[in-house]
Amino acid sequence: MDDTAALAGLDALGIADRAEAARVLGLTGGPPALDPLLQRAIADRSAGVRLAAAGAVADILSRHRLPPWRDAVPDAVRQNLLRRVRSMDPGVNPALFQVIGTSGVPGAIRGLVPGLRDPRADVRTGALVGLERLVISATSNGDPEVYATLGALLAERRLRPEIAVEVARLAARTGHPGVETVLEALATSCGTLGLKAVGEIRALMDRWMAAACPWGVWTTRGRDAGEVNEAAGPRRWLVLGGEIAVEGGDDRLSPFACGAAGPDLLRFREEVHPLRCLLVPYDGADDAEVLQIGPFNWRRATDREAVRPIETLVADRLVEPADRPLFVETVAPTLGRKAHGLYGRAILDLWADRPAEAVAGLATAAAAGRLPPEADLHRARALAALGRVEEALVAARAYLATAPRRSAWLGEARSLAGEA
Repeated sequence: MDDTAALAGLDALGIADRAEAARVLGLTGGPPALDPLLQRAIADRSAGVRLAAAGAVADILSRHRLPPWRDAVPDAVRQNLLRRVRSMDPGVNPALFQVIGTSGVPGAIRGLVPGLRDPRADVRTGALVGLERLVISATSNGDPEVYATLGALLAERRLRPEIAVEVARLAARTGHPGVETVLEALATSCGTLGLKAVGEIRALMDRWMAAACPWGVWTTRGRDAGEVNEAAGPRRWLVLGGEIAVEGGDDRLSPFACGAAGPDLLRFREEVHPLRCLLVPYDGADDAEVLQIGPFNWRRATDREAVRPIETLVADRLVEPADRPLFVETVAPTLGRKAHGLYGRAILDLWADRPAEAVAGLATAAAAGRLPPEADLHRARALAALGRVEEALVAARAYLATAPRRSAWLGEARSLAGEA
């Protein structure tokens, strides 16, 4: 079903047909679908259709919160949507809180707080979902009102125990420092639920602390945290190490200087942006480490993924030799201790002119699991740097036997194998 058919489907007689039309528009619809969907979210006779339509409005808005897509939904349209939603009794459709949370309107968080105190459980739950969709978005990164409101909610004693616990979980996953100060109160005032939650929240805080280092390899397809978007952009990479950032696509990376410019700020693309780390669903992962630098969202790459930009970095000989040791010292510890993480560390050692460490690291990585064909090439390069010419020749020939036809390393491999 395309968007035109889905818009027509909102007027279908069958409940299932209208709900399916809303679902399709939530995945692929654009700004023209906002008004008809909101009409259904407010006035459809089926509660299921109302819920589906409200979620679809929020999903479309989630794709239009950040530049350059934000301009497709003018501020006046956003304000009008917000006004219509806030004029409704939230009990009619608690999913409308998601529209507030994704509206991208400054101060929208004020429309969510009353719902968290509502005596109706479904309204409280709806407000909580809206709050999460607002807080994790990059539009909230550096927003003082969002930060202050979340801190006030943490300290509030009027919230029901289950809501207070979930607010604390959200704050822990987004790195709000106010969480620590309320854990004792949660344990004493929220009964068994609070006691159990405190241990889980402390574990979340520990995970967040371990994840909150910006150095390492990150990847993105251009989505915001909490964005629903079937049309992902091309994959891009960001490698942060020392005071150097290397950014680009699969085939080309470009280095530039970056560095701390104050608390929680990073100089990125010649601008100073607020920086924060999150533990949230993102890019297909249920509980990803996400780095937000201003409006930019990045997921920490897996070790298997990280090998690609690291090899591109090495092949293009990016970053001046004098800057490489600090770059490696800050990036390598973010890689794991399984095969691909050890492999990435070994490549970085070779790049930083530590061939003996690279040879040992490649051997350890090979013992831990299967490596890409390029492992033989990097081993040949490291052995040649150590003067072990015959061993380098054998490793280079092993690489040439399995190398892709368009490998960037073919010329160097042939030279190492004595074929040039």
